[in-house]
Amino acid sequence: MELGLILLNQIELMFVLMGIGTLMYKKGIISAQGSRELGALLLYVVTPLVMIRAYSIEATPERTSGLIVSALLGAVAFGVSLLVARVFFRNHRLEQFGVAFSNAGFIGIPLIQASLGTEAVFYLSAFLILTSIAMWTYGIAIMTGSTKSLQFKKLIRNPIIVSAIVGLIIYVFRLPMPALAISTLNVVAGLNSPLAMFVLGVYMAQLTLKEIFRPSIVYPTALLRLIVVPLAVLLAFKFVPSQYDMVKTTILIAISAPSAANVAIMAQQFHMDYTEGVKIVIVTTLLCILTLPSIIFLAQWVW
Repeated sequence: MELGLILLNQIELMFVLMGIGTLMYKKGIISAQGSRELGALLLYVVTPLVMIRAYSIEATPERTSGLIVSALLGAVAFGVSLLVARVFFRNHRLEQFGVAFSNAGFIGIPLIQASLGTEAVFYLSAFLILTSIAMWTYGIAIMTGSTKSLQFKKLIRNPIIVSAIVGLIIYVFRLPMPALAISTLNVVAGLNSPLAMFVLGVYMAQLTLKEIFRPSIVYPTALLRLIVVPLAVLLAFKFVPSQYDMVKTTILIAISAPSAANVAIMAQQFHMDYTEGVKIVIVTTLLCILTLPSIIFLAQWVW
């Protein structure tokens, strides 16, 4: 119960930050272009340094085995997500992408770091690598309907993957990190939640409440992304030994997060309905304040 309350409080804080982002856009303090630049800062600087910080911990057999287990559980969870998306939205590309890919980076990292600590972000890294690879291969195939637009250069340059490789080198070879470097990583990590929420707040400001809450296919998308997929993963993880509870909870939070922001970004890039992509991101993000803590409360009871 305590973890669910921590998550609820953290989500409420994130929504306050999102509201600040919306207000800044409405008042002209930040523009749509400015939010894109903040998003780039988040993607290419802040999130990679958060990942490297997570790997800058003492290497132990328990942590190494936990990382391997997290990779396996992450593959199971992501497999469930892809299957549900394919079954229900085979002919709806935006919605299929929105169900398949969660916002485990922008939303998952700050939530997991605040509720479970830096070690949990270490376990999350395996899931983030898996989803990053899938997003820039299978995800693009979903959005375009073909494999001709696969961007392997972007894949190998993906900041999540690059930072995870750097982090693994630090972890495996037990490279010492100077105190100044650790302090810098800690300070930069503190920017993760505010920047992510400001960017999402700007997204939200570009839609009216009428547009956001108008009945549409967005709501079945939200049902699958926020409830069906997490419940299926929760039940599957029931059979995983309790010694891996932190790993299980980390992956469950990641897979229960709202739709990835890239559903809107890629929709714009591939000349699809960008507004519908934004609605998917915003509606699932708004509703997760109810669904995500509920899923964690239920997991603590079932497990």
